[in-house]
Amino acid sequence: MTPGAFNPGVFSLIRQISETVVLPIAGLLLTFVMTWELIQLIVERNNLHEIDTWIFFKWVFKTMVAVLILSNTFNIVMGIFDVAQHVVNSAAGVIAGSTDVTPGMLDTLRAQLEAMNIGSLLGLWFQSMIVNIIVVALNIVVFVIVYGRIIEIYILTSLAPLPMATLTNREMGGMGQNYIKSLLAVGFQGLLIMVCVAIYAVLVQSIATRKTRLTQTKKIKTPPRSVKRKSIVPRTAQQTIPYREMLQDGICKVRDGYYTKTIEYEDINYSVASNDDQAAIFEGYCGFLNYFDSALPFQMSFINHRARPGKRYKVNIPMQSDNYDSIRKEFTNMLKGQIAKSNNGIVRSKYITFGLPAMSADDARPRLDRVETDITGNFKKLGVQAKVLNGLERLEVLHGQLHPGGRERFLFSWADIAQTGLSTKDFIAPTSFEFQTRIPDMMSIAITLAISATTRMDDLSLSST
Repeated sequence: MTPGAFNPGVFSLIRQISETVVLPIAGLLLTFVMTWELIQLIVERNNLHEIDTWIFFKWVFKTMVAVLILSNTFNIVMGIFDVAQHVVNSAAGVIAGSTDVTPGMLDTLRAQLEAMNIGSLLGLWFQSMIVNIIVVALNIVVFVIVYGRIIEIYILTSLAPLPMATLTNREMGGMGQNYIKSLLAVGFQGLLIMVCVAIYAVLVQSIATRKTRLTQTKKIKTPPRSVKRKSIVPRTAQQTIPYREMLQDGICKVRDGYYTKTIEYEDINYSVASNDDQAAIFEGYCGFLNYFDSALPFQMSFINHRARPGKRYKVNIPMQSDNYDSIRKEFTNMLKGQIAKSNNGIVRSKYITFGLPAMSADDARPRLDRVETDITGNFKKLGVQAKVLNGLERLEVLHGQLHPGGRERFLFSWADIAQTGLSTKDFIAPTSFEFQTRIPDMMSIAITLAISATTRMDDLSLSST
């Protein structure tokens, strides 16, 4: 808010005092300053022995500029505050957007409060009362500081002609320059305060989100140690597949109180990139991995399989709708042909699966969607194309793993469940399992990799992709 908009009455009084009282004094000061300037110009030229006529034109020009600045001092000062106000208003929209409290956060907070007992709620009420008292005290402090700043601005504005009268002088010009610096500092102080408040709000928001995730993890009740879980020995191939239910939107109920989603992502040209690009990609990848913590487990899967015709290879060269699309298309076909020759028709798919504890699928859905948005956003920063798998696509991936070689096509629709009374496992399970690293007509081997190092080199990333 500018000084004129804060209190028009006080602003009009300050302007009248500045123009009727301070400005005449500033005029006398300007007369003294310019007279002193003329004496200095004459004395510098060897006491009138080497006088050039151009110094008088220089002095007249500086005097005209000084008079012009002095006569428009109030407009200059108000212009500085108008520019500062425009910058603050522009930043306010950006800062307010990044610190908004989303409906999802309110729903999470409401769910947490409903799950708390009376004792915890009373403790929370007592803490909230203390915080409320602190906020009231802070409001009083902020009120005093704001009015003190406004009074300071009015005083600076009323005395503006005095330092501005010295602005064009070499020896006394520092007074005017320091005055303009103080005006800029006061004007942009609001922006700095908003930035500090926004940083604090974002930090608190991130801490609250992580704390919410950890709290919700602890909320899933585990059976007491004294109660032994009854182990169920799988009797069929369907019972061997370790999940309970697959939903159409891609959420999988792995067990009671735990739900997962899967994202498929593609390669980027890391090995052929420059050293600077490789450093940037590797740093971004490390930041992507650091997003996950103990409350958000994840699993990365790299699957080699034979692709069917029409769904064989993906090459990331998007068309740009210009004269070079034909070249891009030809180059894409060439790359697909080279990949087919080098990989013998084998396609490598990459997936990341993440899960969260929740009481039900409806409770897990908004939380998984938020994590999904963060992961896809991190992939986008790395320049990686990513796609969230729905339930049908996840079942197709599981079917391909349970039927190596791709000889048996995956035939399934959600209407089949209602018509046949079968479960999703019945459509992906093989005829049998033999737990001696063998699936019917196929032999396999399992290798376990444990990474215990505190640092990670990029050659390991290359070898695992």
